[in-house]
Amino acid sequence: MQQIILKFGGSSLADTQRISRALDIIEDIIDQGKQPLTVVSALGGVTNTLISLCDMAISSDKSYITSLQDLISRHKKIIYSLVKADQQSNTIFRIQEIFRELRDNLNGLFLLRELTPRAHDLIMSCGERVAAILIAAALQSRDIRTEYCDARKIIVTNNRFGSAKVQFPETNTRIQSHFIKSIEPWIITGFIAANTTGETTTLGRSGSDYTASIIGAALNVEKIVIWTDVDGVMTADPRKTTDAFAIPQISYEDAMELSHFGAKVIFPPTMIPAMKMNIPIHIRNSFFPEKPGTVISSQGTLADYHATGIASIEHVALLRMQGSGMVGVRGISARLFDCLAQREINIILITQASSEHSICFAVDAQKTDLAIQILEETFQLEMETGMIDAIVPERDTAIIAVVGDKMRHKPGIAAEIFRALGRQQINVKAISQGSSERNISIVIAREDEHAAINVLHRALFPIKEKTVIYLIGTGLVGQEFIKLLMDGKLQLNGVINSRKMLLHSDGVKVNKLVSHLQKKGKKADISHFLQMMKVDPTPRKICVDCTASQDITNCYHDILAMGVSIVTPNKIANTRSMDYYTSLREISRKNQVLFKYETTVGAALPVISTLRTMLETGDRIHRIEAVLSGTLSYIFNTLSSDISFSNIVKRAVEKGFSEPDPREDLQGIDVARKALILAREIGYELEMPDAVPSSLISDACKMAASSEEIIALIAADDAAWRKRITALQKNGKVLRYIAEIKEGKITISVKEIDANHPFYHLSGPDNIVAIYSDRYPINPLVIKGAGAGAVVTAGGIMGDVIGIAGT
Repeated sequence: MQQIILKFGGSSLADTQRISRALDIIEDIIDQGKQPLTVVSALGGVTNTLISLCDMAISSDKSYITSLQDLISRHKKIIYSLVKADQQSNTIFRIQEIFRELRDNLNGLFLLRELTPRAHDLIMSCGERVAAILIAAALQSRDIRTEYCDARKIIVTNNRFGSAKVQFPETNTRIQSHFIKSIEPWIITGFIAANTTGETTTLGRSGSDYTASIIGAALNVEKIVIWTDVDGVMTADPRKTTDAFAIPQISYEDAMELSHFGAKVIFPPTMIPAMKMNIPIHIRNSFFPEKPGTVISSQGTLADYHATGIASIEHVALLRMQGSGMVGVRGISARLFDCLAQREINIILITQASSEHSICFAVDAQKTDLAIQILEETFQLEMETGMIDAIVPERDTAIIAVVGDKMRHKPGIAAEIFRALGRQQINVKAISQGSSERNISIVIAREDEHAAINVLHRALFPIKEKTVIYLIGTGLVGQEFIKLLMDGKLQLNGVINSRKMLLHSDGVKVNKLVSHLQKKGKKADISHFLQMMKVDPTPRKICVDCTASQDITNCYHDILAMGVSIVTPNKIANTRSMDYYTSLREISRKNQVLFKYETTVGAALPVISTLRTMLETGDRIHRIEAVLSGTLSYIFNTLSSDISFSNIVKRAVEKGFSEPDPREDLQGIDVARKALILAREIGYELEMPDAVPSSLISDACKMAASSEEIIALIAADDAAWRKRITALQKNGKVLRYIAEIKEGKITISVKEIDANHPFYHLSGPDNIVAIYSDRYPINPLVIKGAGAGAVVTAGGIMGDVIGIAGT
C-alpha cells in the first residue's frame, strides 16, 4: 500500500468546520486505496496561547488559570461536535491528562518565576499532543480505524531545547520499525521529539512541516502534502503585491532560496530530508482543496518565466567595514564571520569589492548595535591604529531577492531588474549575486520595499490583465460583434439596447444573446448600466458603442472618467465641436484609457491607424482624396445607362450597405462626418459646417415621410442620371463621390474621372483612400477595401478591442 504524508497546520485546524474539511481530505486519500500518515500542528492559535500562559505565570499573573480553562473548554466543544457520544468521555479524559500536566507546569512557573528551555519545550508540546488525540478520535467517529502516534517515541534529537537537532540514524530506525507493518491511517504529533533520555524537545520554526519530511524520508513515501491556508508557494508575498500567483512547480533549490529570504510557506530544514530521497513536497490550500497548489521537486520551475519568485526581508541593517589596512591582509573575513557566529548573529547577505578595501554585509535590524559592539571589540587594535575605519551602519533597509533556476546563463536578467528599479527611482544600496546565478539580492531603503516588489513582479512576471466588454447596441453591427465573442477569449459582462439590458459579473452567455435579452432582460436603464460598469472590479474594461446615437456619445466623458476604454463606429462624438473632440482625448489621457474609433471612417480599413503612423514617424500629409461611403460607392460603381439610379439605391438598402436612413448617404452627411474625422486626425481644427457635402437628392426628397416616398422622388431624377452616364461612357469616364481634404479645407462632391485616376477601377461597395504626403508626393499611398457592411464593421471593432485587450 502506497504511503502518503499529510500535514495540517494550525490554520487548517482552527475550528470545527476546518477540522471537518481536513478529515474529508484524509478520508479521500483512504478511499483512493492509500495509507495516509497525518502530521498535525496544534489547533490554530493554541501555540500562541501557550506562550501567553507562560508569560502570565512567570509574571505572577493568576489569570493564567482562567485562560487555561478557556483553552480546555475550546477543545471540549470541538470534541462534542466531531466525536461520537460514546467516544467523547474517553477522548476528554485523555486530553485532560495532558492539560493537568500543563497546569502543574504552569503552577511551577508561577512559584519559581523562571522558564527554562527544557520546561518551555514540554509546555509547547501540549498543543500538538492534544490536537492529535482529538483528530484521531474524530476520524474514528467516522468509522475509520485510526492509530495515534506521539512523535517523541520515534524522533530522537540532541539536547538543544527549542531547536533540537535530529539524530537521523536512530530516528530512521525507529520510524521504520514503528510503521513498517501498519496499514491503518496514523495521526502523528508534529513539532515535538525527545532526546536520548526521553525528555521532550521541539524542532523549532516550522517544526511540524519538518516532522512530516523526516517521517516521509525515512519511509520513502510517494509524496508529502502540506495543507496550509495559501494556494502554494507564491511568486511574491501576496500581502505586498496583488499580482502574486501560485507557482505550479518549483525546484528544491529555488524553494530553499526563497524561504531563506522570507518566503514563509516552507522552510529549508523541511526540504532537506525529502530532497535527499527525491520525494516531492506538495503545498496545498485546505480552504480550497480543488486548487492544484505547488509541487516542490527535483524538476525545474516555471516554464514561461526566467525568474521563479521574489522574496524579501524587511527589517535589516547594512553594515560596512572598511579601511586601507584590510587590503591584502589574510583572515579579516574569517575573523569577522567567526566573531559574529559565536554570538549567534546571522549574516544574511555579504558583498566585497575586489580591492578588499571594504566588506559590506546585512544583519537582522534588531542585532545591529550588538553586531557593531562585537566588531569593535574584535578589531579594536586595527581601529585604534587607523587600519580599519569605524563601522558604518545603514539602518531601515530591506533585502529583495530575485530567485530562479532559469536565470543561470541568461544574459540581461540583471539589467532587466535594475532597469525596472531605475524607472521607479528606487536606489540600490548593495548588490549580491552568487556564481550559481540563481539569486540576485539587492539592498534598498525599507520604505521602497513594496514599490520594488511590485515593479519587479510586473517586469519579471508580466500577466495579461483580464478584459471584460460592455456592449451598447444590438443592431446589425452589434449582432455581428456578439458572434465574434463566441470564441470565449473575451468576457461580455453587460449588454443594453433601447429596450432591454442584461448584466452579470461572471459574464453574460453569448449564445442566443439577442433572444435571451428580449425574453430575460430587465428594462433598459443606461444610468444603471453605466453604474454597474463603473463598480465592476475587473482591471480592464471596454465599452463598445454600436449605436448611431448622440445620447450615448453624451455619456463618453463619464465612461472614460471611470477608467473604461471606448471602442465605437459611432461618428457623432468625433464630429461634434472641436472642444468636445479635444476634451475626449484629454480625459482618456488623464485616466489612462483608450478611445478607439477606426471603424468610424472605413469599417475595418486601417485608415486612421495608417495616418497616425505616418505622422508619428515624421511624414507630412499634403492631401487626402477618398471615397468614404460604401453606399455611394456601390451606387456609382453599378450605375450605367441600363440600370436606373433609384433601383440601385433600393438594392443598396436591401444589401445593408446604407445607413438606417439612406438619405444620410445620399445627402453626403455620412461622408462629411468621415471627412471631418480624417481632417481632424491630420491636424485641421475644423467644425461640421466646414464639411458641406454635395447632395444627390432634391429638397422634396429630404422632407419625405416614408422610404417609399423617398424612392419615388429619387426615381423622378432617373432620366437625368441616365443621360449623364451615357455621355460619360462615350468619353471613357465614370462618376465617383469623392471627399478631398487639402490646405485646411474639405470639399465633397460628385466628380467625373478617367482611367488615369486611382479611383477609376473601384468596384462594388468598396471604399478607397489616397494619401499624398512628403513620402508619397505623386503616387499616393492607397488603402482600398470593403468600407461598409455589418460583418466588416464588426471585424474592425474587434480589431480595436483586441488592440486594447492585448489578446
